[in-house]
Amino acid sequence: TIEKTGANEYLIAGHNLGEGILIKIDSDGNEIWQKKYDFSNDVVFEDIAISNEEIFIAGYTRYTYGVAHIEVFETLILKTDKDGNELQRIEGNTGTFNTINVIDDSIIIGGMEEMVNNCFLKILNLDGTLKKSVLEQTAGTLNSVTKLIDGTYLGVGSKTTYNDDTNESKYQFYIINFDKNGDIISEETFGGIYGDKYNSIKKGKNGEYIIGGTLSSTDTANLTNKGRQDAIIS
Repeated sequence: TIEKTGANEYLIAGHNLGEGILIKIDSDGNEIWQKKYDFSNDVVFEDIAISNEEIFIAGYTRYTYGVAHIEVFETLILKTDKDGNELQRIEGNTGTFNTINVIDDSIIIGGMEEMVNNCFLKILNLDGTLKKSVLEQTAGTLNSVTKLIDGTYLGVGSKTTYNDDTNESKYQFYIINFDKNGDIISEETFGGIYGDKYNSIKKGKNGEYIIGGTLSSTDTANLTNKGRQDAIIS
């Protein structure tokens, strides 16, 4: 994941086995500095937010246990200063943190609860304690959130729907609009029969918003599937 810091500089977060990596580069791709963070388990960095010259990285750690090698995911927020020096780790809950925004004294975090595969959207205090749960017990995953020009937020991901008559489930495109207090303004789920999801939303140069994802269904309205699983940009 990559985030612009201003002054034509960028932060790139990545990982390699049990090591998280944060790199700062200039607009020509020249490295300014690189920091590495050791974890006892494999780590994945998913998103970056910057607030008051502090860096917040959302992600998760993962490990396997038992003869069946069951994989376990645990949520993670890593907080650093503007130079990448670690200040705080917030970790331990089962699931993944996929997207992060920081406003005032709050962290907006979205992801997926492991085992039950519920997507969640939560407002946290800066120390990681829960302030408000916006979404719970909603099957699916929330992958990306961005702030809109009107001050509200738009989140994208996938939501699983069930057909009681056929006993079948499918995941579809999911969009949620909410304000900074976590109050939901609107929600929309749409898609076809095989599985569609949004992975990322970003603001474009001219004020538009660009959404990327994957399309597997052949019957999704206004979208044509050209293969087994297509990459899409909306």
